[in-house]
Amino acid sequence: MLVWSQPAPGEDFTGPRGFSLRPAPGTVAALETAPGRATFFWTDAGSGGAAAWRAGDWPVSLDGTPAERPYAVLRTSLDGYDCVVLACRDKDGAAVLGMGATENESAGFWWYALAESCQGSPALARDGRGRVVMALIGTDGRPRVARQEDGDGLTLTRWDLLGS
Repeated sequence: MLVWSQPAPGEDFTGPRGFSLRPAPGTVAALETAPGRATFFWTDAGSGGAAAWRAGDWPVSLDGTPAERPYAVLRTSLDGYDCVVLACRDKDGAAVLGMGATENESAGFWWYALAESCQGSPALARDGRGRVVMALIGTDGRPRVARQEDGDGLTLTRWDLLGS
């Protein structure tokens, strides 16, 4: 895998730096997990499972569901802990949500298959109240959205159809 970096907006890129990682083509996503430092998430071509890595550390297996496209990635606070949330579509078409501690992936990642099937890749964001929002395109071609419920943890509301 080759990585180019840009020290600041508008500056020239440096690199590439080569790393011995084996991501399945089209599955890599990056997230800034510390100032100026990215953590990369992908489906490992060898094991078929989810993996994470950042420069200076060893790759970590996240087990879980492999994605065929890039993971949707989001950094947020859950119950006072700095967390990474991942979303993807599994090989059977179901939306899957994963979460773990930011820059502590080796402590474990928790994966949940959701009852909603989707086309393509789901998307993650935070709304104006800081809640995690997941959006996807259902198998019927209609967009759906679910938000983090109030309370502890990351529980999503029921899926709402958009534009109905």
